Amino acid sequence: MIRCLYVDNFRGFHDSILELRKVNFFVGENSTGKSSILSLLKIISDFEFQYLGELKSRDVFLGSFKEIASKDQPITIAELMGKESEDGLGFEEIRSALMYEFRNEEGLPSLRKITFYSDQQIVTVHKDKDATKARSLAISEFFYMEDAHELMRKMRDFQNSESISGWKKIESPNIGRTGAVQLLDIACATLALKKISSSLYKRERSEIIWLAPIRAKPKRTYDGFRAAYTPEGDHAPYLLKKLLTTEKYRRHAEIIDSFGEDSGLYSNVEVNSYGKDETSPFELKVKIGRRKVRITNVGYGVSQVLPIIAEFVARGKSCYVIQQPEVHLHPRAQAALGEFIFTFANNLGAEFLIETHSDYLIDRFRLKMSEANKSRNKQKLDTDAQVVFFEKNNNGNKFTVIPVLSNGQYSEVQPRTFRDFFLKEQLSLLGI
Repeated sequence: MIRCLYVDNFRGFHDSILELRKVNFFVGENSTGKSSILSLLKIISDFEFQYLGELKSRDVFLGSFKEIASKDQPITIAELMGKESEDGLGFEEIRSALMYEFRNEEGLPSLRKITFYSDQQIVTVHKDKDATKARSLAISEFFYMEDAHELMRKMRDFQNSESISGWKKIESPNIGRTGAVQLLDIACATLALKKISSSLYKRERSEIIWLAPIRAKPKRTYDGFRAAYTPEGDHAPYLLKKLLTTEKYRRHAEIIDSFGEDSGLYSNVEVNSYGKDETSPFELKVKIGRRKVRITNVGYGVSQVLPIIAEFVARGKSCYVIQQPEVHLHPRAQAALGEFIFTFANNLGAEFLIETHSDYLIDRFRLKMSEANKSRNKQKLDTDAQVVFFEKNNNGNKFTVIPVLSNGQYSEVQPRTFRDFFLKEQLSLLGI
């Protein structure tokens, strides 16, 4: 997962840096940019973006330039990679940074400048109509995460400098259709910066599993042919069938049933196949009390949360982006989901970016964090977490990072509006 994100002139955010932790809860009122930042993280984490440089992916489309930009100026986005601290929690030295500048071209964002920092060198590439050119700058400083703004300023100053010296033209077939990483690679070769070129491919990248806020409706029966993965979970029934009926996944099935018990949603999930062939149609049934009922005949929350649980269990240590996982879940189930997320983060090393309005989910996560801390004689946990609180101000959107301490408590550094937000959420639930 990207460790630090920089955005400027993007959906109301200006000159903003967000350092990410292993577990990140995005909270705040509607239209404050939570989904926009999640979508951007998904896009730039995809391998396709590295090679196409388009502000979209198979799962996410941000819109036209005017829908993305806050003002009629270039959009600047950067991803920063860091060296992990000795305790494994958080990051210290900035190993590399990759900056993209998009301009308006026929109504769509078009990548025009790419700038890369690594090993005390900055390389910038400009894609112009007439030519593509590059130059580099050696610097003496090392940068740490607390210096991220200073590094961004230095990269942008060099990228946008009007100096005409030091440029070299890049020659390559189909240069106009070459993606960001390839362009930088060619530029490094042109500028004889072999070490920087190798750094481009050493940046750690992990696939982000995108789980949409609205998940597929349950069906009475499913055909036996497996569906491809979709963020809405159309494939989830087929994944559940595999996990619940295959002997080697017995432990996975136990985890799924255990969540059902803890959440109060069900005690057991079963697959009823209409034939012995692997491709025979099948149905999903859940056991509630002593009754077994079709998944279409139980509360909507069951069919909405099962795709999430199945994805966690099947993939284990991955990076997940989840929007509103608490949809249609009662408070007990929301709390159980918070505990489930903590277990996967702390025990398996899974990473999470979660947009939520659920105090129950976050509070249970914090409680389990506190309990784990006490049981380890106050040693460091294997996970770190934070709440990212989004709100509007006079200049657009902004976010405030509120760390979750190892004892489960919030850091004292929090805006007054943060507690007000959750209070309003609770009053809304009560209809007051």
